[in-house]
Amino acid sequence: MEQLIVAIDGPAGSGKTTIARNVAIMLDMLYLDTGAMYRTVAYAALKDGVDVSDFDKITQVFENNTFDFKYCEKKKKMQVFLNEEELVNEIRTDDVEVAVSDVARNGIVRERLVALQRKISKKEKRVILDGRDIGTVVFPDADVKIFLTAKPEERARRRLKDKKLPESEIKIVMKDLLRRDKIDSERAIGPLKQAEDAILIDTTELILEEVINKVKELIIAKK
Repeated sequence: MEQLIVAIDGPAGSGKTTIARNVAIMLDMLYLDTGAMYRTVAYAALKDGVDVSDFDKITQVFENNTFDFKYCEKKKKMQVFLNEEELVNEIRTDDVEVAVSDVARNGIVRERLVALQRKISKKEKRVILDGRDIGTVVFPDADVKIFLTAKPEERARRRLKDKKLPESEIKIVMKDLLRRDKIDSERAIGPLKQAEDAILIDTTELILEEVINKVKELIIAKK
């Protein structure tokens, strides 16, 4: 089977995770949630009391813990394990949300996880990955590159809906998203950036089904 790599990048709240997961199921491809991998490392660091801004100490997280990432065919999703215990909601907390940007800027963390992402993708052959530097760093030669974006206000509304927060908190959520955008765009290693050959899709005015169909059609055309 020929290898098919689809890279979907974009800022937080652009819908890339939901889109990638749904399209992968529809096209019978492996969805590799790279964000969950970084979140797992961030969760482990917080659990061990490691300061995520201290880049040197992050190595302790890898030395003191075991990480495992597996694709569950039955659940049609990637499962993450820390010390043989599966993590689900634990890596989606506000504390992890704040810490993951610092973790993702760490060269040691990125080197290890990118190598693992490439290894898994090579084994599985047909893979959709989402993140911030998939099409520029992880797989610069990806067969299909897509960059999803949306206006900050719309991304904030989606985040409110996902977290079931009141509309009154939209300014706080939007401020946090913009903070994350700044950190991700300015980091020295693997910054958030649209690949030159990536197809830009602004999802601000589109419903979920429309975006899914657009992405699916692009992949099918390549296949």
